[in-house]
Amino acid sequence: MGRQELAVSPSGTDLVVVKGAAHSVQNREPDHTGRDALARFLLG
Repeated sequence: MGRQELAVSPSGTDLVVVKGAAHSVQNREPDHTGRDALARFLLG
């Protein structure tokens, strides 16, 4: 699903897959990969 969304997003450049995080990257991710990607996105 994420790859499909990226393909149709006019400004999409990155897809970050965080195994085991589902929709709660900030709370359930065992690592910091998703949180780091989210921070880069929000801080631009």
